[in-house]
Amino acid sequence: MTVTKFVSAMKKAGGIPRSEKWLDVNLKTPEENIDRIPEEVKKELDLILKTVQGKSFMIIGGTAVVAYVPYRASFDVDILTYPESGIVTELEGIYKRYRDTTPGQVQTHFFTGQHTDKVHVMTVSEQTYDITWSRNAREVAWHGYKFLIPHIDTLTEMKKLSGRAVDGEDAEALKHWRRHWAGKR
Repeated sequence: MTVTKFVSAMKKAGGIPRSEKWLDVNLKTPEENIDRIPEEVKKELDLILKTVQGKSFMIIGGTAVVAYVPYRASFDVDILTYPESGIVTELEGIYKRYRDTTPGQVQTHFFTGQHTDKVHVMTVSEQTYDITWSRNAREVAWHGYKFLIPHIDTLTEMKKLSGRAVDGEDAEALKHWRRHWAGKR
């Protein structure tokens, strides 16, 4: 599945404006940047990571954006995985699931978190090497947990394709800093 097909499937499944304040952010490591998310989201992320360690998943969405460019807050946790990973079942043990989208190439499971209102788990129906477990994914070690986030170029493309205003700004921020880093080499 390509990134384009993934985002298109997300839009069909129903799952998925700020100023250019991202120009002035003080960038640190992804681990340090994630520490800038609101306290309740950090608690939620900690609980999720404790629950799903050892399984195949990737943190996507706003938390992944903040890992690269901490210009905004993220108030939910988005996870990308495969149905056979068992993560949806694991999270049912700690959260209330309130809605699922129709099964398809991408299915979203909506949970009410213990510290935030939203935890979204997107399951893909086939292995998507180019999106998820690619060689270019970035491993983040945060508070004793290890997890993957998409490569900055993949995350930028996912954000551009979604069509939401907030995701368009995320894509611009990611693209700006990607060019900035490339120029420093």
